[in-house]
Amino acid sequence: MRGKGLGKKAIELVLQNTKPFKIKAIHLEVVTANLDTYEFYSKIGFIDRSHHLLTKKI
Repeated sequence: MRGKGLGKKAIELVLQNTKPFKIKAIHLEVVTANLDTYEFYSKIGFIDRSHHLLTKKI
């Protein structure tokens, strides 16, 4: 299903639906090795903040 614009449409829908709530930022996680996804989100305006996601399994 890649290349059909569904991801971009989904993000647009999320952004439209956050406006009434005055949300100032959306954060997402991309696996480091997933370069295609990283490039996709970069193209539509997401910025790499060079933060680390830390997880502790319990």
